[in-house]
Amino acid sequence: MDWLRDWLSDIFVGKSDVGTELDHTVIQPRKKQRKEVHHLLTALEGNRYEDQSVVKHGQEQGSSSKSQLTGFIDWLSGHSSVCQKMRAFSFEIRRLIARASDVRKELEHAEIQPGKKRRIEVQYWLTDIERIKGEIRGMAMYGQEQRSFSSSSKLVQHIENITKEVSELIQQGRFPNGLVLHDHDSTRLPFPPIVPWGRMFALNSKTILQWLEDHNHCIMGVYGMGGVGKTTLLMSIYNVLQAHCDIYGLAYWVAVSQNCSVHKLQKHIAKELGVELCEEDDERKRAAILHKTLSGKTQTVLILDDMWKPFLGHEVGIPLEGNNCKIILSTRSLEVCRRMGCKNFVIKAEVLQEGEAWDLFRDKLGDNNTLTVEAEQLARSVARECGGLPLAVATMARSMSGIVDIYEWQNALTELRKPAIGQVDMKDDVLSKLQYSYDRLNDKMFKNAFVSCVLYFGDDSIKRTELIDLWVSEGLLDEIERREEQVIKGHTILNRLENSCLLETITGQGNEKSVKMHDLIRDMAIMITHEIPHVMAKYGETLLKVPEKEHWSKDLEKVSLCWNHIEKIPCGMAPMTPKLTVLMLNGNPLKWIPESFFAHMTTLRILGLSGTDIERLPDSLSDLENLRMLLLKCDKLTYVPSLEKLMKLRVLELPCNENFLAPRGIESLKSLEKLTPDVWETNNMTCFKEVVESWQVCDLFWEEFRLIGKGHMCGKVDAEDILRFCDKKVVILGVGFGDLESTLVLPSKTDGLFIKNVTIEGSSSLGLGDVFPSLARAKDLKALVIRACTGLEYISASPNLLPAAAFWHLKKLVIEECPEMKVVFSREFLQQKQPLLPNLEHISVFLCDRVEEIFETGDRENEYDKINATKSSLVLPKLRNLSLSSLPKLSSIYRGSFFCTSLEVLLIHNCSELVEIFETPFFLNKTILSLPNLRELRLTKLPKLSSIYRGLLLCTSMQELRLDRSLNLNLVPSLSRHILCDSSTSTLVSLPIDPSFWDFLHRNLPKDAHHLSDLIEDTVIVCDIMLNNSNIIRTQLKQ
Repeated sequence: MDWLRDWLSDIFVGKSDVGTELDHTVIQPRKKQRKEVHHLLTALEGNRYEDQSVVKHGQEQGSSSKSQLTGFIDWLSGHSSVCQKMRAFSFEIRRLIARASDVRKELEHAEIQPGKKRRIEVQYWLTDIERIKGEIRGMAMYGQEQRSFSSSSKLVQHIENITKEVSELIQQGRFPNGLVLHDHDSTRLPFPPIVPWGRMFALNSKTILQWLEDHNHCIMGVYGMGGVGKTTLLMSIYNVLQAHCDIYGLAYWVAVSQNCSVHKLQKHIAKELGVELCEEDDERKRAAILHKTLSGKTQTVLILDDMWKPFLGHEVGIPLEGNNCKIILSTRSLEVCRRMGCKNFVIKAEVLQEGEAWDLFRDKLGDNNTLTVEAEQLARSVARECGGLPLAVATMARSMSGIVDIYEWQNALTELRKPAIGQVDMKDDVLSKLQYSYDRLNDKMFKNAFVSCVLYFGDDSIKRTELIDLWVSEGLLDEIERREEQVIKGHTILNRLENSCLLETITGQGNEKSVKMHDLIRDMAIMITHEIPHVMAKYGETLLKVPEKEHWSKDLEKVSLCWNHIEKIPCGMAPMTPKLTVLMLNGNPLKWIPESFFAHMTTLRILGLSGTDIERLPDSLSDLENLRMLLLKCDKLTYVPSLEKLMKLRVLELPCNENFLAPRGIESLKSLEKLTPDVWETNNMTCFKEVVESWQVCDLFWEEFRLIGKGHMCGKVDAEDILRFCDKKVVILGVGFGDLESTLVLPSKTDGLFIKNVTIEGSSSLGLGDVFPSLARAKDLKALVIRACTGLEYISASPNLLPAAAFWHLKKLVIEECPEMKVVFSREFLQQKQPLLPNLEHISVFLCDRVEEIFETGDRENEYDKINATKSSLVLPKLRNLSLSSLPKLSSIYRGSFFCTSLEVLLIHNCSELVEIFETPFFLNKTILSLPNLRELRLTKLPKLSSIYRGLLLCTSMQELRLDRSLNLNLVPSLSRHILCDSSTSTLVSLPIDPSFWDFLHRNLPKDAHHLSDLIEDTVIVCDIMLNNSNIIRTQLKQ
C-alpha cells in the first residue's frame, strides 16, 4: 500500500513544526496543551491503532473492531480516490473530537458555578458530534462487508458530505458568546431546612400562607425587634413556596440592605428576576421594566427582607395593584409597614415564651445530657436572661456549647445579669445588631429621648405621661415653647420608638398606656451610654455606695443610680458637677444626704428621691433654683426645707405619710403644673387652703387631693366607677366642720368631688355651698358623690352660694346615707333663669331617711307656693338613669312638669310614701307622656303607689318591665310593655283624637291600638249613657 506509506510520510513531516512550537509553549506557567492539539500530534505520529480509533470509536469489543478495520483497509487499498478523501476526513474528525473534549471539560467547570447553565446551541452541537460518531461507526461496519460499497464513487460522496459537515461543526465550535449563560431560576434554591420554634412561629406561618391563598390584598408586613426571627420566618415561608410553586407561584427572595436606595433595590429585584437593567440608568424606565415583568407573570411572590425605610411601589417598579404579584416584607418598624400600604395585614413577630426559649437553647447547645442537675438549672437561668429573643438565645447557647463546668455557667449567668453585658458574643452578634434600630432614628432629639429612658426605668414599665414629663423637665423638648406642643411631640417620639420596636406598649386599667423596654434593648442602650461621657447610667446594678469622686466629672450631665443598695452618701461629699441636670436616686435604702452634696449642682433640673428611706432633706436643697421636677414619694420623709426659691419647679411629688409636714413656700410656686400628694391630714387643712388659694391663678395640672381625718384609713375610694372619667379629683374623708370659718377651699379645676363621713355642725339649714363656697368656682365639676354626711340638708340652699353654673358640666350625682337631707335641690336653686343641670346623666339617692322631694317645688307648709310651683317645668335633656331607694318619706320626685326624654333606666325601690311617679299639673291638659328611650323600669316595694302617670305613658324601647304584684296600679290590662295607660275613665275619655297619634300606634303597635281604641269607645258610650241618665234625673227633679 504505497499510498498509505506516502500518507504516513506526509503526517511525520507535518508533526515536526507543531511539536517544536508546543515544546516552547507548555513550559510557560499555567499553560496546558489542548486536547485537540494532543490528538493531532498522536495522529501525525502514525500510530495505526490510534489512527483507526476514529473509525472504530464506539465499538463494544476491541477484537471485532480490528477485524472490521482490517477488512476496510484491505478494501481501501484498491481504491486510491477513497484513500485521498479518507485522509482529509481523518484529519478533520480528530480536530472535532478534540474540540468536543475541551468543550466538555470547560462545561464541567462552568456549570458548577451558581446561576450558570449551558447554552442550548452548545448542547445541540454536542448532539451533532455524537451523530457524526455514529455514522463513522457505520462506515466501519460497512468495511467488514466490502460488497456494500459496490461503487467507490458512492463512498467518496458519502465521505465528502461527512467531511464538509465536520468542518462546519469545527467552525461552529468556537462559540464566541461563550458556552454558558446566566440562569436566574437556578439561583432560586431553597434555604437549608428551617426548624420552627414557638407557637407564634407556626401561627404566623399559617396566617401568611392563608393570606397568600385567599386574600386579594397584595402586600403584607412582618415587623418586630432585631433578632426576633423575622428573617427566619420568611425563609421558612420561602421554602414552602419553592416546594409548592404550583399553588403559590414563583417566589423571589430579595435581601434589602440597610442603606438601600431605589436604584439598588431595583438592581436586586432585577437580578432575581433575570432582567437586564445594566444599560438603563433612568430609575423611572427601570421601574417600568420591573413593573411590566412582575405584572406579566401569572403568579409571583416577592419577599423583601429587612427593609429599613419605605419605598413607593411606582418608584421601584413593584406592582401594588392587582393580584398577580404579592409582596411580603420584613422590617423593624411598624411605620414602614404602614407607609408601604400593608394596612391591617401586619404581623408582629414576638419573643419566645420561657419554655420555648429553653427548647431552642437546648437544641443549639447540643448534647446537654452531660450537664449536672445544678448546671442545667444554671443553663435554664442563662436562657431566661436572654429575654426570649431567638438571636440572643441561639448565640448564647452556641457560646456555651460543650461547657459542663458549673463555675463557667455561674460566671456566664453573672455576666448576663449585669446591665452592660460582658459576653463578647452577645455584644458583637446581638447588641450591635439591635443598635441598628437606634442608628436609624436619625433625629438627635429622638436618640436622646431613647437613651434617657435608661435613667428612669428598668425592667418595670412607666406611664407614657410620666416619661413625657421627665423629658420636658430634663429639657429634651426645650426647643418647643408651648407645653401642649411639647406633650404632642413627646407622644410622637414615643410612637416612633414603639414602632421601631425599641419600646413596648402596655395597656393597663382604664386603657392607660405605659411603655417598657426589653432587657436586651436596655443593655444595648446602656452600651450606647458608655460611649457618651456625660451620662452615668447604673440603674439596678446592686451598688452598695455611690461611685467614687473621680467618676463625677465636670462634664457629667445625667446620673441614674436608681434601685441599688446605697444607704448613705459620705459626709462632706460634694461632686464638682456644674453641668449636671438629672440626678435619680429612686429606690435606694438611702437614709441621709449631707449638706454639701448639692453644693455644686446649680444646674440640676430633675431630682428623684422617691422610694428612699430618707427622713430629712438638707437645707441646701432650697438653693437648687433650676429644679423643674422634684420627686419625693418617701414613706419616712417628715421634713423638706423651704421651696420658696424654686420658682421654676413644675412637677412636685410629695409623700403620703401622716407625719409629713407640708414644706414652706409651696404657695409661691407659680410655675407648678403638677402636684401629686396622695393624702393631706386634717392638721394640714390651713396649709391646704393656702396652697389652693395661691394656685387659683395658675393653670395647675394635678390628679388628686385627699383630705383624710384622723382614724380613717386612706384606701381605695369606693366610687372609682363613678369618678373614672375625672382627671382632677378631691377626696374628703372623715373631716369635721364646726363652723363656717372652717370651710375648705377647693381647687377651681376640680372635676370630681367625693365626700364621705363628713360632719357638719351649724345652727341653720346647711347646704353644700355653705361648707364649700369655693365649689361655685369649680366650673368643670363632672361627678359629685356624697356618702354618710351628717348635717347636710341640701346640695344647694341658695343660688348666691352655689349657682346653677357650678353644675353646668355635672354628669353624675350620688347621695347616700345623709340623715338630715330633706331635698336634693331646693326651690331657690330651681328658680334660677339659666339652664339647670343640662348635662346631668345619672342621679342616685339611697338611704336618706328625711328626703321628701328630689327637686323641691315650694314651701311644704304653704299651699299657695305648692300651686304656684307646679306651674314651672324641669327639663333634664340628658338624664339617662334615675335610681331612688330606701327613702321612707319620699312623696314626690317633682310636682311640676318633668321632661326627661333621654331617660333609659328608672329604678325606684322601698319608698313607702310615694303615690305617683310622674305627676301631672292640674293646669295642663296633657294625657300622653313619651319616654322613647326608656328600656328598663323597675318599681318594687311601693305600697302607696297608685299611678305611674295619670295618662298614657308611651315607651317604645322598653325591654325590661318589673312591677311588684302588690302594687295598686290602675293600668289598662292586656297592653304590651310599650304602653302603660291609666285605666281611669277620665284618662280614657281625654286621650287625644289627633289622627297622627293613632296612625303611629296602628303602624308600630297595631294590637295595642285596636285594644285601646275599643276600650275608649266603650268608655265613651258608657259616659254618654250616664250623662243622659243624669239629665233625665235633673229634669224630673225640676218638675
